[in-house]
Order: sequence, then C-alpha cells, then structure tokens
Amino acid sequence: MGFSKFSHLSQDEVLEKLSSGFPEGLSDSQVKQKQNEYGLNEIKDTATPWWKIFLRQSKSSFIYLLFAAGILSFLLGERVDATLIFLFIFINASIGFIQEYRSETAVQSLKKFTEGRAKVRRESKESLILSSDLVPGDVVILETGDIVPADIRLLDVSHFLVDETILTGESIQVTKKSQKLDQPISEPYKAENVVFKGTSILNGKAEGVVIATGRETEIGKISKFITETKRESAFQKNIDRISKFIIWLVIVTIFVVLGIHYFIDDSTRSFIDLIVFSIALTVGVIPEALPLVTTFSLSKGAKILAEQNVVVKRLTSVEDLGSIQVLCTDKTGTITENKLSVSDTYVINSDFGSLAFSGSIAIRDIYGKEVQPNNAFDLALIAALDEEEKNQLNAFHFINEIPFDPSRRRSSVLVEKDENQFLIVRGSPEEMILLDPSFSEDDRLSILQWLQQQGKLGRRTLAISMKKWEKGGEEYSVEDEETNIKISGIVSFSDQLKPTTRSVVEQANELGVRLVVLTGDDPIVAGAVAYDANITDNRENVITGENFDKLSLGEKRVELSRTNVYARVSPKQKYEIIQLLQEEYLVGFLGEGINDAPALKAANVSLVVESASDIAREASDIILLKSDLGTIIDGVIQGRKTFYNSLTYIRATLLSNFGNFFAVAFASLIIPYLPMLPVQLLLVNLLSDFPMFSISTDNVGKEELLRPKQYDSRDIIVIASILGVISTLFDFAMFGIFQRLGEAQLQTYWFIGSILSELVLLFSIRTKKIFFKASTRPSNTIIILSSFAFVTTIALPFTSIGQSWFHFAHPTWSNIGIILIVVLLDFIVTEIVKVVYFKYIDKD
Repeated sequence: MGFSKFSHLSQDEVLEKLSSGFPEGLSDSQVKQKQNEYGLNEIKDTATPWWKIFLRQSKSSFIYLLFAAGILSFLLGERVDATLIFLFIFINASIGFIQEYRSETAVQSLKKFTEGRAKVRRESKESLILSSDLVPGDVVILETGDIVPADIRLLDVSHFLVDETILTGESIQVTKKSQKLDQPISEPYKAENVVFKGTSILNGKAEGVVIATGRETEIGKISKFITETKRESAFQKNIDRISKFIIWLVIVTIFVVLGIHYFIDDSTRSFIDLIVFSIALTVGVIPEALPLVTTFSLSKGAKILAEQNVVVKRLTSVEDLGSIQVLCTDKTGTITENKLSVSDTYVINSDFGSLAFSGSIAIRDIYGKEVQPNNAFDLALIAALDEEEKNQLNAFHFINEIPFDPSRRRSSVLVEKDENQFLIVRGSPEEMILLDPSFSEDDRLSILQWLQQQGKLGRRTLAISMKKWEKGGEEYSVEDEETNIKISGIVSFSDQLKPTTRSVVEQANELGVRLVVLTGDDPIVAGAVAYDANITDNRENVITGENFDKLSLGEKRVELSRTNVYARVSPKQKYEIIQLLQEEYLVGFLGEGINDAPALKAANVSLVVESASDIAREASDIILLKSDLGTIIDGVIQGRKTFYNSLTYIRATLLSNFGNFFAVAFASLIIPYLPMLPVQLLLVNLLSDFPMFSISTDNVGKEELLRPKQYDSRDIIVIASILGVISTLFDFAMFGIFQRLGEAQLQTYWFIGSILSELVLLFSIRTKKIFFKASTRPSNTIIILSSFAFVTTIALPFTSIGQSWFHFAHPTWSNIGIILIVVLLDFIVTEIVKVVYFKYIDKD
C-alpha cells in the first residue's frame, strides 16, 4: 500500500492494517515473518563493472564492420592489413574505456560509504538497527539530523520540520503533523502526516510506523521506473545510420564489380586476387578512423569539461550535449541560490528595533545552542542583522513556545529580557492581520495590496508581532496568543537568482537552446523566478502538473510548444514532459533530487549536481561538481565543437574514399591488371587517415556554434557523393595520363595523386566558405601532420622500402609536377562546387 492509503486513516486503523502496536512496536516473531515477506529495506545500486564499460565501446556498426573486414583479411593471408584494422579497434576501445572508467570511479567516490541506521522500538525496547533491517509495521523514532530510513506514517510529533527538496523539489522546509488527513492524497507534497525515505529531519522529534520499505517506498518506485527505461545516444544513432548506408553501398558495388569480373575471361587475375582486391577496396571506403577520431574529440571535450569541474560518465554525451535544443531544469540551486534572503519589509512600528531583529528573537535554536538555525526563514532573518543586533539577541532568554501549526498558520515564543517578558508571534500575514485589533479596514486593504504585489514577484511573506507580556509566568495558551497580537510589520523573502543566471539564459538563447523549468515548487514562485531570469515573458504563464494531466495528448503538445514553466510536477509528469518534448527536440535535463531520476533517464543528455541523490547520479550522463548553468552552456559549446570536427572528418573521408573507391573499382574493369595493389590501397588509407586524426584538434568558427545541429545522414551523403564524383573524375584524369606508362607506373602515380588529393581536400571541407576566408585557421596539429603525410607520400616511392615492400616504380619529378597540377585543379573545382552547394542548396 502506498502513502495515499495511510494518510487519511486514524492511528488505530493504520496500526491495524500493519499488524503493529504503538508505542510498543512489533514482536521479534513478527519482524522475522515480515522480513521473509518483504525482504530487506534496500534499493539495489551497483557500480558498472569494468568489463561492461570496455564492451560498450564496441557497440557500433562501424566497429562490427571493421571487425568483419579484419577477420576476412586475416583468413586470406593479409596479416599486416588485419593487424592494422584490429589495432584501430583496440586503440578506440582503450581510449573510450579509460575515459569512462575514470568517470565511473569518480562517481563512486562521490557516494557515501556509511550504512544508514535507524532507532526502532520492538517489544517496547528501543534499539539502533541497520536501516536495511526495517520492516513495515516497525515503530521508528526520528530526531533532528536523521535521514528518514523508510516511508513512515507519523503518529506523534513535536516541533517537527522536514526537508523534502530531494523528493518533491519544493525548496521550503515542511512542517509535519500526526493527525489524519480529511481525504486520500496522491502527491507527496500533500502528505502532511507522512515522511519519505531519503528526506532529512531539520528540527524536532517524531515517532511513526513504517508503511513501505525498499522498492515499495516512493524512492524505490522511482528507482524501479528508471531501471526499466532504456536510452540510446543520439550521437550513436546518427553514426549507425551513416554506417548502414556505407555497408549497403560497399556490398552492392563489390558484388557488381565481382560479377562483371567473373564474366570477363582474364587469365592474368585469379578469383582469389579479386577477392583480396575487393576486401582492400572495402577497407579503403570504410572510414575506419571514425571511431578513433570521434573518441579523440570526445575525450578532448571531456578533459576540457573536467577542468571546469564536470565529470563525464558517458563519453558520447559530450557531443549529445552540443546537439540539445531544449534544456529542462529545476530552478532550485541551478537558477537560484537555494537560499532565502530578506527582499522587502512593510514596517508598521519599530518599537522593538528592525523587523529582522524582532523576528530573530523568536528563533528557538538560538537559545542555549551554538548551532545555526536550519529553517530557511530563520537563516534569512539572522543574515539580515548587523553585528550589534546579533549581540543584542544574547540578552533575551527563552521561556516557552507554541510551535507552528498548519491549521492556524503561525508560531509564537515567550522570551524574557531584564525581567520583562515579550511575546513574539510569527505567521501568515493574511491570518494575523485579522487578529490585530489596531487595524482599520483601510489598513488591512493596504497590507493586502502590498502582499499581492510581493506574491506577483514570487516572494514569501512572514508577519511579525512583538508585544510586551503583562500576565507574567511561564505558561500561555493559543487564546492568549490570539488576543496579544500587535503586528510590527511584514517581511518578504526571495530565493535570489544566481549572479550569472541572466547572462547564461541570454547566452543559451543566442545558442538556440530553449530553457524549460520543471519544478516541484509553488507555481507563483516558479513563474516569478522564471520571469526574473528571462526564461518566460509572462510570470503567469505557468501550468501545474495537476492541470497538465487534465489535458488531452494534443493539448499537451500545444502547451509544451508555448509554455516554459511547469510547477508542482511529479516524477512521472517530468518524465512524460521530457518524452513529449523529444518528439520534436533533443532534450537535456538538469536535476538533483530523487524525484528527477525518471526524467534524467529519459532525457537525451542527463546532468546532475554533485549533491544529487545516489539514484539521480546513477541515472545521469554528466555530473556538475559546481551547480551552475554556465558550466552547462560551456559544455554545449564544447559539444558543438566536437560535433563539427567529427562532421568534418566524415565529410572529408567519405568524399575522398568514395572518389577512390569508384575510380579504382571501375578502372579495374578497363585494364588487365589491378589499378592499385591491395597493400597500396591500405597504405593510401593509412597515410590519408593519419592527418585525419588531428581533426579533433581543429579550430571551429563561431558561426558553427550558434545553433544546435545533428547529423543529417542525407545531407552528409549528398555532399560526399557530389564531391566524390568530382574526385572520381580527376582520378580518371590521372588514370588517362599515366595508364600508357604501364602497370607499376600507373599504380605509383595513382597512389601519390590519391593521397595528395585527400590531404588538400581536408583544408577545403573544414569550412563552408572559400578556404582562405575561413573564420579560423587550421590547428597546428593538422598543418604538421598533413605536411608529414605529404612529404612521406612523395618520398616513399623513391626509397627501396617503397619499391620492394609496396611495389612502387621509381617516379620522375616531371610526372609528380603533373600530379600536383591535377590535384590543384581538383581542389579549385571542389572549392567552387562546395561554396555553391552550401550557399544555395544546404543553407543550414
């Protein structure tokens, strides 16, 4: 049974349903029986083992394709080729594993290692037991500072104050009571007589009976919910689409080429030679360095984020973060400081000093203790005092108090100073102005207008009354309290925006990232904060989770397109909102509480702060060690840089590989020998990919960072195919020029021309503009490695190693000059076509 089934029952009815007694608790035999029935009070939370982290580095169609090509090469005796392919796979997996394993280790180090304990009463005897040994029906004793060990229906409370932020998202502490509610409730924030596993006791003492343990607690249900939710990286989906296209292209082309060769009677080439040649062609067209390049890029991004106190758990989330179009966040602690402060005052009289001083005298925790109060209002009042006022508090002595009661909405304290007694009452202004006989109707109307103004600003208000107590003695009643109210004034409080919030929101807007607030907090407060932060242009444009549930599916989609603030939302409502947004957008979510875990699991990118619950951290991709939206925006920029560099590699390698693939494949149908030997094809791939690795270090222009972008496999394939055709035509030009020189000469010059073409095309495709008008210059690493590959390509055929190992002919400098002219013309035509394409066809 959930908390809603117990909250409206009387104490006797609750105990009867749980077969328990109060205050004596369960018997030992009942405990054993219930432990067998319900099991341990645990929510399983296991770290990801190292071998799983290693294996998930290979979950890619590209890796599967490379692995198959490596096995075929090995079976056909091409041991060197197979070794190179497997080396690529191993390096890629190792880099990804090292980064993600370090992150997993960092996550585990953030967890608390102490095992929780609980004070229980069994057979009328109090004892301290492991929280995991609790069973439904156990009577639990709770005190200030405790973490609630299970879901508990309260039976007896004294000055009991609870922080439920981690579960409900409500940023203000909650006063609990033991009386039954009038009717069943379904939302945790309405459960005034129930405390939930994982929440914190701020003040007071209580006794209650356990109503749910383990996965049957509210936290447990959320944990179960997130483990059943599966997610695939948007980055991985897009890469898989591209790889599937390449696989089908390769299969069709190879079968066509082999089929034609099979029907050509050519005794100079065996069918085995053609198979090896086809495998080499296949390896040549596959951008086998893509996993390595993207892993380098992602690792670089993760390293930069780590320097900004960000732990990246899932490496591909770096790039996914750059692609998000909507960022959903709770307001508390990310947009705001999560700390109340005095914003304004309505002063009626100052007979006893400032309102903050009068209100601070009523803080029970300051008397006889050396600890700071833990009530948010109390902390704000103390912070508003000057040093002299703080010293004056020591002159007052506590006598008695009547704690806060939700039904009368106020609390009071009787204190003494210099043999004079004073009664301080604090509470709801709307209630207290009705009890102050000194107010006229005009006075009350003026106060209500001020309260309305503060409410629109999302501020909470507290009326403070201080009056000299003439009756004397140490006892007073609620009736005495009501007849001795003389309001000194009203204080308004606000949870201030972080200093960087507005600038971060503005930057997010510039980057095309829409911010959406999902909070368990009050709708008026949420709307005011979002308006103040420029997240919404209307503070009243807020919808509650309850009202959202009443909408049809179509109405929900419309609401999500125009509303940026959702208040009083439950975990399941957050989850639903994320899923509906994902129909149109890539969504990131920043949370910290247990109530955020389902939404974190559903989001394309999930982020939490360091103080997040273990469940939230387990569901996350990225952990912020500093709770700041600005860090996320920095991560978005870094993700977009990673995306653009990966996209540059894909475009560059596909257009050059497509050109070589088609040229060599169909040239083999024209001449009676292979236009390039398998070992030469693989060397082309190795030397041209060498500088490609450095793309992860390239500089990215600001214009490429302004909008969220995703891999559009159609656009990538179209531009690669168009420019690949141009590359093919120039390859055929070289074929026509050098074919008459014989087999070895053609293979040598085609080898040189293929690599040089790929090297210069990299400098073209890295920008959509004419190469010399690019907003950023190539990185030094690209320039150095490209120069090294350029020199190696020209020099190798002159060496004995090139001629003996790779069967090159000795080239002439005049023919190399011709190659350079052809490569230059290829570059110029590619530049013209590229600029036209991006200006008139693909304008994104």
